[in-house]
Amino acid sequence: MKWKELVVDYLTFNRRDRIGLIVILIILFGVFFLPKIISRGSSTQVVSDTAWMASLKKMEQKEIQNNRQYAQNADDNSNNYRYDRSANNYYGKPKGELFYFDPNTLSTEGWQKLGLRDKTIHTIQNYLSKGGHFKKPEDLQRIYGLFPNEYERIAPYIKIESGNEINSNKEFAESPTTESQSVKTYT
Repeated sequence: MKWKELVVDYLTFNRRDRIGLIVILIILFGVFFLPKIISRGSSTQVVSDTAWMASLKKMEQKEIQNNRQYAQNADDNSNNYRYDRSANNYYGKPKGELFYFDPNTLSTEGWQKLGLRDKTIHTIQNYLSKGGHFKKPEDLQRIYGLFPNEYERIAPYIKIESGNEINSNKEFAESPTTESQSVKTYT
């Protein structure tokens, strides 16, 4: 009994469903079979327009001639547009004088004497003024704008003063004083 009710519920169509199903079948028939029926009924002949082909060939010939003329002119004037690297100031600059230095105490003039760019020098001075400190020569590599070849050139000359003197000053500065500290209470 259940099986019969299931078939009746799912396989019976009312008038509206039947009309919709017929419309869908007609559309499918039209999409698949109509192009085949139409192509059999009409015979199409390919007519070539020779005038159009001739004008297209003339345009291609003109384009080829224009490209040849442009190439000849470009060869004649090619020396006028070449970039001269010797005129670039950065490559013509001397690299600077090398000497032993401590990056923590070196002045702006000292960095310029080493041959670094002004922007890099400004970055180093800003780092030091904000409390930064170079503990080992490799720390200088982390400066933004310092190229690896510049670091390799100056690296053998970096001499950072011993950490004992710096640590003793640091301990003195960090020693807590009871007078300056106030007790905060939160309620």
